[in-house]
Amino acid sequence: MPATSSPTRGNGGHLNSDNERVFTYDQGGALVDTTVVDTADNSDMGLFGLALDGNPGPKHQLFVADMNGRILTVGLGQHAGPPKVFSQVPASTGLAGNWMLSMWNDLVFDKTGNLYVPDDKPRIWRVAPDGTAQIWFTDPRLTGLFGFAGGPLGGRIDPTGKWLYISITIAAEFAPSPDSTIYRIRLVDNPTAADMQLVHRFVASSDPTVAPPQATGLAFSKAGNLYVSLLGPNQIAVLDPAGNEVRRISDPRFFSPWGLAFLGNKLLVTNGDLEPGDHPEAWKIFKVDVGETGLPLNRPRVPVN
Repeated sequence: MPATSSPTRGNGGHLNSDNERVFTYDQGGALVDTTVVDTADNSDMGLFGLALDGNPGPKHQLFVADMNGRILTVGLGQHAGPPKVFSQVPASTGLAGNWMLSMWNDLVFDKTGNLYVPDDKPRIWRVAPDGTAQIWFTDPRLTGLFGFAGGPLGGRIDPTGKWLYISITIAAEFAPSPDSTIYRIRLVDNPTAADMQLVHRFVASSDPTVAPPQATGLAFSKAGNLYVSLLGPNQIAVLDPAGNEVRRISDPRFFSPWGLAFLGNKLLVTNGDLEPGDHPEAWKIFKVDVGETGLPLNRPRVPVN
């Protein structure tokens, strides 16, 4: 599930994230631990993607995406110490230190320990097990409607292990209609435009009073159905393996649903609360019985940071 931010208002109405927190809950929903992540000075964005490695015992780690262009590790063994910087946008790219240039969102491991990181500027990064980051793929179809925002956000690898699926929150591709898209990119070392395929397009209503369906978090079932959280309508869309939408999950308590994760045959849904102002009553995680089991995520053994 996404990490939780504790931002304060900064210049220009942006959010200055002085410190961020990662909350740990048991399977009954009780809070058991809080980890504070010291963000860099003048950081405007918070934390998002989480990924667990498969290291045993005291070497077990949680990888956390800082949307300001870093990945941190949180040790899960006893006496693990504070979070450590594992990777960051290389200064040599000219994209470091500014979320308007590069914003690292979700995290997903492949079986060999590479992390794939959607960046809505728009590109997909690949981070090697030693923390070395490089731009893996970029394409004009990844561009968000706002140029600097709206591009790749969520990411998950499908049951075949051959495709990375990503969400484009508000795609520039179909402007002026604020449509959202799901694409998949073939998991090869050097993908080309031919390795990128459209899976689904969420078409926005022509009525400007209807909020467009903005795809964010992703989660696969073991059967290959893809669950997609939609800001705007506050729903979860379900796509079959062919990319057809087969149903929507609705609940009046969904409020900017953002993060998705399976727990057995239950889907965990985290509200993002992205509307103007603060709504503490919406800061909740829901457990939804969806009638099928989730696809286990890759948890490779990797070097300890």
